[in-house]
Amino acid sequence: MSNFVVRQVQPGDYRAAGYLCTQVQFDDEHQRQHAFDYWVNHQPHEPGFDYAMHHIGVLDGKVVSYAAVKPYTLRYGGVNLSIAGVADVSTHPDYRRRGYASAVLQDALTYMAEQGVHLALLEGIRGYYGRFGFSPVWPHYFFEVPAAEAAALEAPLRLREPTAQDVPYMAHLYQKHWEGRTTFARSAETWLWRVLREDWSYIRVIDDGQVCGYIAGDDPTTAEIEVVADTMDAAITILAECGRVCQEAGLDVVRWLMPPDDAMVAFARTLLPVTVSARYLPDGGWMARLIDTRDLVNHLLPELIAQARMVDPHFDAEALHFDFQPDRVKISLRGQATTVCRLSQQDFMQMMFGSLRPLALRNRLHPDGVRLLEMLFPPRMAALGCWDWF
Repeated sequence: MSNFVVRQVQPGDYRAAGYLCTQVQFDDEHQRQHAFDYWVNHQPHEPGFDYAMHHIGVLDGKVVSYAAVKPYTLRYGGVNLSIAGVADVSTHPDYRRRGYASAVLQDALTYMAEQGVHLALLEGIRGYYGRFGFSPVWPHYFFEVPAAEAAALEAPLRLREPTAQDVPYMAHLYQKHWEGRTTFARSAETWLWRVLREDWSYIRVIDDGQVCGYIAGDDPTTAEIEVVADTMDAAITILAECGRVCQEAGLDVVRWLMPPDDAMVAFARTLLPVTVSARYLPDGGWMARLIDTRDLVNHLLPELIAQARMVDPHFDAEALHFDFQPDRVKISLRGQATTVCRLSQQDFMQMMFGSLRPLALRNRLHPDGVRLLEMLFPPRMAALGCWDWF
């Protein structure tokens, strides 16, 4: 690797990085061309774009490996956390298994630490990212209804393309239906960019005199589409439209990535047979890695204490103690030895996100420690709207 250099992208090699990424990520030539056009002509104009977020491995002047680091804000109850999304990790097929991707990822992790990021997050292939300290944190949730039965519904409202005036109403609906989960916050600039960008394949609002729902994403026949319905009529209209589109594509079911607590699930169950499921990968899927544990906990403390006081109004916040070790987090109440909980980073993150509570904890902790953890980390629904995937 004597001629191999890892560095941040410069304007002069940004195009080459995009070419590598799109060639590796897509098999279909049309998809490659569409993605490369977005990379060159649209991505540099995204809110918050910075060349420093793009990391490359260069061998003898040729870009052979790439990884993106994108900043996000994660809403965790009443607090905000700084998240780095790792995306589009790519290595040219002729240069794989030489450690180039590992070197680029390590460089990206160093960059995150320098930026003061709390957590790194990615949607990873199985069996690869564990070696970099990433652990699964929540499953994929799926919603399904029969396409034919959905298409047979009579839509009571109309769908139309959105305008700039619709953006605040769409943002309000997203906040209303997603703010109770652990998910990403979206700025006003992000909303405008996404809604008004010309190359989205499909985005519609549901109109009954005001916006009462929306469909947003690249393709309404895929699972990776964001759907929000504020009323039963909006839900029926969305189901009828997506049922029709899926039928025309030869699909038997409408299938969305959607948390089971979504209002659409409740609406649909009164109309159609609904299947809700979860898929958890023990070494892939949505994975996270702690970057700055101490600052993460300092940001979390107000929320953790608030949760504990909902269970016990007299909870002594001054007694709560966190001890940070290279691979573990110790949580306890001072002076109460039975409350000591020593957690691996994986256990800590799964407790934090609340959806994959490790049962092994109950087997090795004193009941007082289990109770403390349950007070601090009650069950939460963690999910990312598909429009936020990276």
